[in-house]
Amino acid sequence: MAFAIESLSIFVRKLLAFIVYSNKEILLLDNRDSFTYNLVHLLKSLDAVPRILDSLKYLDNEVVKFEKILFSPGPGIPDHFPAMKSILSNYQSKQSILGICLGHQAIAEFYGAKLFKQDVVQHGQVKQVINKATHLNSIISTMPAVFDVGLYHSWAIDEKSLPDSLHVTCVSEDQIIMGIKHKTFNIEGIQFHPESFLTKLGRELLENWLAT
Repeated sequence: MAFAIESLSIFVRKLLAFIVYSNKEILLLDNRDSFTYNLVHLLKSLDAVPRILDSLKYLDNEVVKFEKILFSPGPGIPDHFPAMKSILSNYQSKQSILGICLGHQAIAEFYGAKLFKQDVVQHGQVKQVINKATHLNSIISTMPAVFDVGLYHSWAIDEKSLPDSLHVTCVSEDQIIMGIKHKTFNIEGIQFHPESFLTKLGRELLENWLAT
């Protein structure tokens, strides 16, 4: 019975993603990352239509028409790409926003969290992530209790600085924050890369986002 319910849940999620976002445009804010076109390919495979906007050539009037905005990964730190925080300031209550890696960090900083530089750089590493979102309406909620993800980052969120406005949706096995969700707005971040071949359930994660 549990398997049947889970299978039905997966089917409904995929159907919703197809019905709601089939052939609809999604803004992909490109923070000049080499993974951006992997995200484009993955989104297209889900029947979404990603429109790429260079983060360093951001114009506010190009954002308003999109219901969903994806902040790409990128080099450096969030302050190098101020468009993300500008979009959050103007559209946090209006659009669905997902941040990946650098985008995840930008969301955390915008709401008051601090980042720290890790002692060991995580580039091309596979880590297990622990699902802490089973009780939340999060893109992580339907994931297994533990699942593998691909990491490509030097910075991470300082857990002690996390504001009350953000839920933690998943953590790594060494308790580094891997996912956050705003308690009021439809805004989430994930530290890992769903578009990487190292993240086996990356497609399902983006399906979940498209269906919300």
